[in-house]
Amino acid sequence: YLLLARNIRKISNLSLQSLGNLVIAVDVESLVSSAAQFTSTYPDQKFVFFTPGGSILYAPEDMSDEEADNLIQVSSDPWQILSFHGHKYFVIQGTLPHYDYRYLSMAPYDEIANALRASLRLLVLILAVGMVIVTFVSNRLITAIIHQFDVLIARMESFSHNELELPETDDSQTENQPREIRSLHRNFNEMAHRIRELVQITYTSKLLAKDAQLRALRSQISPHFLYNTLETINWRAKAGGDQKTSQIAESLGNLLRASLSNQKPLVTLSYELE
Repeated sequence: YLLLARNIRKISNLSLQSLGNLVIAVDVESLVSSAAQFTSTYPDQKFVFFTPGGSILYAPEDMSDEEADNLIQVSSDPWQILSFHGHKYFVIQGTLPHYDYRYLSMAPYDEIANALRASLRLLVLILAVGMVIVTFVSNRLITAIIHQFDVLIARMESFSHNELELPETDDSQTENQPREIRSLHRNFNEMAHRIRELVQITYTSKLLAKDAQLRALRSQISPHFLYNTLETINWRAKAGGDQKTSQIAESLGNLLRASLSNQKPLVTLSYELE
């Protein structure tokens, strides 16, 4: 107990006659236990209090005065780990505010170590579960991205092998994809349409150039000069009695006249036989 004593005197007429002594006994054990319930998270936490002169003010029931003196002598650091009755305690020492009373707070280090180990196991478990979740999500995401690239590559191969025919795609399959994937599909469609337009323009240009070249070749040949020359050969052959040469020259003239005068892309079979 912590005893507080005071003499009570009578103040009527300032007689100061002694009326008796008042003694208040404070149950330090109950006081410390009640305070520890609100401040301590460990049921076996111990407290030791010392007066400024080094006398023991309070010690737990299972701790002798000698053990308390040894603790105060050993506890030179603000905190350290000490052994007591076969158990380790995390000891913190300090001074009470407004008083010079020193105190030692002894928290069971076994429970702290168990809590640390439990926290470590929980942390490892959380990390393991997190790694599994991250791996699963990453695999799903990578598989989805690779699938979109495979679809894009298949469209490219189909576009190159099927005479520049652009395969149709379902827009609903790409609208839920990341922005980069949608951008790739859109750019490929634009590129494919542009290539088809360029190929069409190039093909038409080549046809027009070839037709212009044929027209230029035809224009370079003077039909009248050629026909007159063939007629001259024909009459010279007839005059010389060479019917075969005359027939060859006449047939060649008719063939050239038919090919140069006909501008239609298609002719009848009877015309071709003639």
